[in-house]
Amino acid sequence: MGSNDKGNLLKKISEAATAGQFDAAAGIRESVLNSFSEAHHSKEYIKKYNVYKGLVEWKEIGLLLTYDISKPSKFDLTPFANAAKDYKKWMLMQPEILEISRSQATRVLVDNPPATLQIKVPKISLTFKTANSEATLTYSFTVLAYVTISPNHLVQIVPIKSWADNSSQLEKDLKKLLGEKQDSECIALQSVIRDIINVQLAARIGSFVQSIPLPEPLELLGDVAVRDLNVQIIENCLLITGQVGNAHQLIQKRPISMVQTINPPNLINGKISKNKEVVSDIKLLPFVEFNTKTLPSNDLFIFLSQRLLQALADAYLKVEDSDGKCSRFLGFIEGCYDWFLKLWGPKVTIKNADLLIDAEFSGGAGVKARAHTHCGPTPWISVAVKAVSGDNDARKVRLTSKFIVDKNKIIISAGPRPFILKWEVEGLIWPIDEIIEIILGVLNLCATAFIEFIGKKWTVKVVEMPDKFPGTGMEYIGGIERITNINGDIALLGTLQFKK
Repeated sequence: MGSNDKGNLLKKISEAATAGQFDAAAGIRESVLNSFSEAHHSKEYIKKYNVYKGLVEWKEIGLLLTYDISKPSKFDLTPFANAAKDYKKWMLMQPEILEISRSQATRVLVDNPPATLQIKVPKISLTFKTANSEATLTYSFTVLAYVTISPNHLVQIVPIKSWADNSSQLEKDLKKLLGEKQDSECIALQSVIRDIINVQLAARIGSFVQSIPLPEPLELLGDVAVRDLNVQIIENCLLITGQVGNAHQLIQKRPISMVQTINPPNLINGKISKNKEVVSDIKLLPFVEFNTKTLPSNDLFIFLSQRLLQALADAYLKVEDSDGKCSRFLGFIEGCYDWFLKLWGPKVTIKNADLLIDAEFSGGAGVKARAHTHCGPTPWISVAVKAVSGDNDARKVRLTSKFIVDKNKIIISAGPRPFILKWEVEGLIWPIDEIIEIILGVLNLCATAFIEFIGKKWTVKVVEMPDKFPGTGMEYIGGIERITNINGDIALLGTLQFKK
C-alpha cells in the first residue's frame, strides 16, 4: 500500500469521526498482524504443547490423527466476495438463532455482517495412524472469520468457514494415500477421513483460530477510557473504535482528585514562604504536515477526535480551590486571609499539534487585620481583591497543551500562555506600607500557585507503550513516532514489528 492510500485512510477515519461514528480509534496494518503471526508461531511452535500441534483419537475404529501446522498463518484483510453470504448461512445454523429465526430482529442481525478477515494456513500435515499403517497428508487451507469485541473487551476471532485451498488436489492425494482399491473397507476409510477433514478437523481448526490472540491497539490509551468498542476493517487495516462517555467514564483508568490543595502562604512575622520552581527538559512529539501524497508510512496509528480532546479538557480542567487562615505578626497585629480560585468552561481549538485552550477563570482574596493595644483590640479593617486576566478577555485564562514524549508514554501537558493578572482593589487602603506589602504578597502567591496548579492539573497520559503489546503477550520493536493534524483531529503515527 502506497503512502497515498495511507493518507486517504486517515482522511476517511476523520470523516467518519466527524459524522459521529466514533471518537477514538486505533489501527494496525495487515503487515503488523502477519509480523505478530510469525512471532507467535516462532515462540509457540517449539513448545511441547501448543496450538499448532495436536491429536485426535477414535478408539472405536483404532485411528489416531495428529496435525502439525509447521508454518505461520497469514492474515488477509482484503474483502472476501462471499463473506456476507457465508456469515448469514453460518449465523442461521447457530442454536440460539434457530429458535427465533423467523423474527425481524434475527433477519436484521444476519443481514448485517461484521468485519471479516481470512486466515491462510500455508501448510498443515495430517498423519493417520492405525495398528498396522501410517500415512501423512499435507495441504493448505483458508479460514473465513469475523472479528468482534468479547464481553470482557478483548478482540476476538470467530471462525465462520474453512476450506482446502485446492480441493481437487486434496482428493487426488487422498486416493493416492489410500490406494486404488475400491472394496468396502477402503471406501469406509475414505468416508471417515473425509468426515475428519471436512467436519471434525474443521471444528479443531475453529478452536485453533480462536486460540490465536489479536493485538489490541486501543488498549494503548493510557488514562483515557472509551466505551462502545467496535471493529472495522478498512483498506487492509484492522481498526478498533470507541466513543467517549461522561467525564467520570472517560478518566476511569486512573483515579484522580479533582481538587488539589495549594500550599497556604506563611504570614508569621510578616514573612511569606515561596516554593522553588522546578523546570524539566521535555521532548515534543515531532509534527508532520498531513498530506495524502507524502504522509510517511505508519504500521500503527491512534486517532483522537476533537470531541475526545474537548471531553478530556472538560474532565480535567474543571477545578476549584480555596483556603483561609489567621495569624499574628509584627507582635501586636492579628491578621486573617481567605481566598478562592476557580477554573471552568474550557474550550479547545487545535492548531497543528497544539491544543489551545481558553477557560473561564476567577480568583479573589480578602485580608483583614486589627491591632491589639493595652486598651483592647481595634475594629477589623479589610481589603478584598479580584483577579482578571485582561481588559478584552476578562476572566479568561489561556493554556497551550502539547504532546510530550516521556520514555514509553505520550503525555498531553499544559502550561499557561502568557497573560497578565490584574487586581481590582476593593475596601479600604491602609496607609501602612508594610501591611500593604504583606497583603499583596499573599494575593500574588495565591495567584502564582493557582497558575502552577493549572499546568500540573492538565497532564494526561494519552498513550502508554508497555513492554508487551496488549492482547498478545509478545515483545515488539517500535512505537509512536510522529503526530499529524487531520482537519482538527489528531493522529499519532508509529511503526511496529513483533520480535520472533
